[in-house]
Amino acid sequence: MFDMSMALPVLAAILHGVGYSLYNWQTLKGVTKPNPVSLFIWLFLAALNAATFSAMNDPVAALQMFVGTIGMTVVFSMALFTGKLRRPTAWEWPVLVLCLMSVYVWKRTDATLANMMLVGGVTLSFAPYIYGLYVDPRLDRARAWWFFTIAWSITSINTFVFHGGFTLSMVMPVVMTFAHLVVALLCLESRKISWLKDKRKKRDWALHQIDVLEQEIAQKHSINEKIHAQAVDIGTGVEFARMQARWSNTADDHALLRRYRRELMEIEELRIT
Repeated sequence: MFDMSMALPVLAAILHGVGYSLYNWQTLKGVTKPNPVSLFIWLFLAALNAATFSAMNDPVAALQMFVGTIGMTVVFSMALFTGKLRRPTAWEWPVLVLCLMSVYVWKRTDATLANMMLVGGVTLSFAPYIYGLYVDPRLDRARAWWFFTIAWSITSINTFVFHGGFTLSMVMPVVMTFAHLVVALLCLESRKISWLKDKRKKRDWALHQIDVLEQEIAQKHSINEKIHAQAVDIGTGVEFARMQARWSNTADDHALLRRYRRELMEIEELRIT
C-alpha cells in the first residue's frame, strides 16, 4: 500500500540531494567560493538540526535533513581544498554559540527547545548571505536553491499533515523554506540583468558628472588666473574680493568630484562589463 508519510520525506530528501549536487558543481567550477570555516559552522548547525528534528518527530520525517548534512559534509570537504580559510564573521560567532548552547539545552531539557534555538542560528546565518545577494546577485545561481526550497516546502507539508499540524515542529521547515526561497529569488537571472543595467547606468552617469565638473573647475581656475593678472586694474579691494569669490570658490565642486569618483570606484570594484 502506498504510504504518503514515507513518500513525501523520500521525495524531499531526493530533491535536497539534487540541490546539493548542483551546489557542489558550482563550487568545483568556482562559481561559488565558500569559506571552509563558515561551512564548518553550517555543517554543525545542519547536523544538530537533523538530530533534534528527528528526536522531535522520527528519523523518516528528518530524512531530508540527514541528506542535507551529508551534502554539507561534501561541500565542506571540497572547500577545504578549493577555498581559502578565513576567520568567522561577526554574524557566524553567535551562530556557533547558539549551536553549542543547543547541545547543552538538548541534553538538559528536550530536543524541541534546542531546535527552536537552532532556528535563531539559521536566521543569523542566512541574514548576511541574503544581504550580500541583495547588493550583488551575481554571488550565486538560483537552480540549486529552487531544489532546496521545494524540498523544504515538502517537508513542511509532511510535518503539518502527519506530525500534528501547527506545532513547534513546523517552525524550522517553514523558516528554511522561506529563507531558501528568498535566496533563489535574489539570484534570478532576470534580476542579474536588471542589476547590471542599473549599475551601468549609474557608472555612465558618474563618468558624465565627473567630466562636467572637471571642465567647470578648469574654467574657474582659468578665470581666477585672469582676475589675479588684472588685479591692478580693479578699482577697490572689495570689488576684487567679490569677483574672486564668484569664481574661485571651487570647494563644493571638488567635494562633488570626490563623491562621484568614490561612487565610480565602488561600481568599478563590482567589475561591471
